Amino acid sequence: GFSVHVERAGAGWVLEAPHDAEAWRSRTESALADEWDRMAKGERGRRYCREHDLHSLIDRAVAAIESHGRRPSLIPEGGR
Repeated sequence: GFSVHVERAGAGWVLEAPHDAEAWRSRTESALADEWDRMAKGERGRRYCREHDLHSLIDRAVAAIESHGRRPSLIPEGGR
């Protein structure tokens, strides 16, 4: 998931799984009460996204999988 990026960037709040309803409520109340903190986290998130390529990960994974499929097999035809 993206929680590791949120934590690295200091761009939001990440709760441990399994999620605790009280922890979620408390964190949400804190976030809603502190506009400056929300704005600062948003700016850190935008900066992190500009500095780290998060959007092409799927495209790169697909390319790697597809290139692997084009390689000759190491298993002899009809063998195991």
